[in-house]
This record gives sequence, C-alpha cells and structure tokens, in this order.
Amino acid sequence: MDNVYGFTKDEEFIWKWQNDLLGGFQTALMLAICNADEDNLKKFELGFPEIIYAFKEYKHNNLWNKILQKIESSKYK
Repeated sequence: MDNVYGFTKDEEFIWKWQNDLLGGFQTALMLAICNADEDNLKKFELGFPEIIYAFKEYKHNNLWNKILQKIESSKYK
C-alpha cells in the first residue's frame, strides 16, 4: 500500500486490518487480540507492542474515524 494518505504506521496497520489486507499470521493475531481479556492483552503487548498500541488507539481513541477523515480530506479520494 502506498502511503498516499499520509498514514502513520499505526493508521496503516489498522487500515489494512479493517480491509482484510493483513497476512495470515497478522490476521490470526488480530482475531486473538480482539478476543483477549486485559491480562492477555498485556501479554500480547510484550511481544507485539506496536500492534497493541494501534489496537488500543482504534478501540479507545477513535483511530478509525481519524483514518477516514484523512482519506476524506485527501486529494487521493
């Protein structure tokens, strides 16, 4: 994916996840993360800190809407 929208690394990961563009391992990982409780999220964070950060931004800080706003305001619509 070309970064035509000026996505951050976190935004690009979430965009790929939401559009089924991740590879097999990352897709399985996100399924596990989505079903994990807080204790297991902390364990996932030990091995995948960037992915967990992006997931938390998505879940708690409206990252998906920020991504959509970037696309909407982009000249590359």
